[in-house]
Amino acid sequence: MTHSFPMLITLNREWTQLEQTGAQFVADWAAAEPSLADCHSLTDVLQAAQQRPDAVFATLLRLGADGAGSTESATVARRVILQSLLGLLVRLAKGRPQVFEEAVTEAWLLIAEYPLARRPRSIVANLAWSLRRWAAEQGDSPRQPTALPIGGLLTEPASPTIPEPELDAADTLTQARRLGLIDPLTHQTLVSVYLVGKTSAEAGRDLGLSAQAVRWRCSNALRNLQRQAVLLAG
Repeated sequence: MTHSFPMLITLNREWTQLEQTGAQFVADWAAAEPSLADCHSLTDVLQAAQQRPDAVFATLLRLGADGAGSTESATVARRVILQSLLGLLVRLAKGRPQVFEEAVTEAWLLIAEYPLARRPRSIVANLAWSLRRWAAEQGDSPRQPTALPIGGLLTEPASPTIPEPELDAADTLTQARRLGLIDPLTHQTLVSVYLVGKTSAEAGRDLGLSAQAVRWRCSNALRNLQRQAVLLAG
């Protein structure tokens, strides 16, 4: 798959370099942050995030937004989060390199703007939800990607312009169900796939649907919810 995504190759090479040079960042983080106390490398940080995602990602988001720390340290903290999302971005791109490149930019901006004070829980689910909604908007005609924050270290976006949504993933689905925008089965399907993180096949087995039916239901629901964004926000 990587041969289809030149940027993915670049990002993975960059990550390999960061793993070799980022030990001091991790040591500084571990000395100050309990959630990273047992980490000695960036790989350790990713593994810790799998075991206790909210605690670790909240720490990384704070480190990424901390103006008191070095710019490079903050950038590396955000880069760890981006690395953890690359698999999702590949799936969302569906074999289209241009969409993958734009998805990387979208993910970086979402990480930079994440409202941690209001949404300290289900951080990965909220980021994934925002990215899936973004992907649903793209259809088959994605916009021309903006300048991408890669090369050496990712650079800070000059002026993020993505508006903060008022509801997180779980609240959005609850509101959509309350307004009658999705039926109970669609609600369960979206929760299983986007919040719990099950594959289409796993969700289908639980709900008595085929994997194809799960994908169709999710895709249609996301597009409908996007069209009803104003109603959901109100």
